[in-house]
Amino acid sequence: MGPLTLGVAASRHCDGRLEQSLRLGTGTVRMGTTGKPIAPGRVRLRLLATSDVHAHLLAWDYYADRPAPGRGLARLATLAARARRGADLSLLVDNGDFLQGSPLGDAAALGAALDQGRNPIVAAMNAMGYDAAALGNHEFSHGLDRLMAAAAQAKFPILSANILTTRGAAPEADRTLFPATALIARSVAGRSLTVGLIGLTPPQTLAWEANHIDRPLFARSIVEAASAQARSLRARGADIVVALCHAGIRWNETDPVDNEAAAVAGLAGIDAVVAGHSHRIFPDPDLELRPGFDPKRGRIHGRPVVAPGFFGSHLGVIDLVLAPDDRGWKITGRRARLIPVARRNADGRLAALAPEDTDLRAIALPAHDATRTWAGQTIGASPHRMSTHFALVAPCEAVRLVARAKALAVRAALAGTLHADLPILAASAPYRAGGRGGVDNYSILPRGPLSLRNLADIYPFPNSIVALRLTGAEVIRWLERAAGLFQRISPGAQDVPLIDPSFPSFNFDSIEGLSYRFALDQPALYDHRGQPTGSGQGRLRDVRLNGQPLDPAQPLILATNTYRLSGAGGFAADLTDRALPLHREFSRDALRHYIARLGQLPPPLPPNWGFMPMPGTSVVIESAARAVEFLDQVQGLAIRPIGPGKDGFHRFRLTLG
Repeated sequence: MGPLTLGVAASRHCDGRLEQSLRLGTGTVRMGTTGKPIAPGRVRLRLLATSDVHAHLLAWDYYADRPAPGRGLARLATLAARARRGADLSLLVDNGDFLQGSPLGDAAALGAALDQGRNPIVAAMNAMGYDAAALGNHEFSHGLDRLMAAAAQAKFPILSANILTTRGAAPEADRTLFPATALIARSVAGRSLTVGLIGLTPPQTLAWEANHIDRPLFARSIVEAASAQARSLRARGADIVVALCHAGIRWNETDPVDNEAAAVAGLAGIDAVVAGHSHRIFPDPDLELRPGFDPKRGRIHGRPVVAPGFFGSHLGVIDLVLAPDDRGWKITGRRARLIPVARRNADGRLAALAPEDTDLRAIALPAHDATRTWAGQTIGASPHRMSTHFALVAPCEAVRLVARAKALAVRAALAGTLHADLPILAASAPYRAGGRGGVDNYSILPRGPLSLRNLADIYPFPNSIVALRLTGAEVIRWLERAAGLFQRISPGAQDVPLIDPSFPSFNFDSIEGLSYRFALDQPALYDHRGQPTGSGQGRLRDVRLNGQPLDPAQPLILATNTYRLSGAGGFAADLTDRALPLHREFSRDALRHYIARLGQLPPPLPPNWGFMPMPGTSVVIESAARAVEFLDQVQGLAIRPIGPGKDGFHRFRLTLG
């Protein structure tokens, strides 16, 4: 079959109309969802999905300035071209968070990686022939003006049914910032086939990105918007309805409430779901079966669901075998799967499974080269190396560097105000400390010149600094929330896991300006979501300010960021009324100014936090194999390597006696 004309009608309650036509070729091999030939008269619709690419166009780690085989849209382009073969019809969709999340995305937003005003991420997606993309929360991270400028270049509709300029009495009366849905009509086997797409964005985005949104916006829940739009699409002639849901899969009650993809899969009128946001994968054979969830076959409530990882690590593929009937088409077969761009060898190293698409690489190279030049600008120097390999078990100099920069910025902003004489503390967390990001997900700052690349490494997000007026008791509760990272350890236990794997490292705030210790034998006051557990007296011990016990009534200033101000991470529900009025500076800019002002960083500070002694007790942590290079930076802790772990990680024993 030759090229087909694709008609796209975008539905939105906002000014202007969006109409476009794309031309895509289709294959002629007709196989079923198991790879077997399908019955005569039936067709296969193949949905190809990406999510959370975060501006990773090429297989490159800009923080380490070296190749990274397991990522990149250019590798996904090769996989997508292969996957189109064998389908009667195919659609390529993205599930959001494509504009921000790498130095290339930052450089593009600042203009350093634009080619005659052309956004390289959107240009690459145009070249790949995307049919639609959902709006993710991080699309807002560079501000609405930059988002709108990038979106205007897209040759595909960008969708969000629940981010609104006006909230109506019901979803049908909402006016949305971007189109809510798109209808894609194709002709196949002499009949018309219409696919409806719904874009869904976390409603929490308006809080998370409040500092970057300069006009009134509103949000509706994902489930409410999806249900209404599914009905609308059916009424307008959609044979198949697919939800592009920028939300994770809430596997159990302890998962974050913004992970609504499973609930969307259970809605009437929804045929398939593309999930994302949480950077997990689905199907995932390592997950256990539970009612309504089949993680091996990629089904939730009987509907096929894919969550294709992050940074371009996987291509999601949903196959729907369709048979014509009196009402249009009915689904007779379903299959969901993931195709990875790389696999780990026995030594833990990633090996690419697909080459980079040459055309996409050519599009990306100018921005890639410009980003490397931009990120390589020298801003200062360090007399010692720093890394985050042990940032979850010991004070980390890179994390403390960020905190000190925040504190200095707040002190300068409060000079001459009523709050100028209050003690200033600063909270910071390790953003790259292993976990889901894998064995290469650690920050290393070299001895010698420091560049913008190094700053982006330890602070990858465009958050702004916020100053909160809190009491000593509230600051202790802040640290108790962070203490949920640790598993409860029984005295005398040997080589038990210390870190809760469901607790993301970016929620492990440490506080500069205090000293304190954790009692690991006590239950945590908060779980990994920040919800109170209702048990115990807490884990914080010996909390001191300037060497003296911290008075719970002591008024303090805590320098943090806009992400925490919104309540993200479970540290507090709403702290807006506790924020002091000051000009908000980007955290990374404050860090850059701080290092430039010093010129040469000072030697590492003595440790300011640790663990209460537990004689005869040892725990196990995981880090990269090269963490042994930084054991000398872990002052006062007995840590020893004990051998390889899973997925390329290595195990280390920490003796708590």
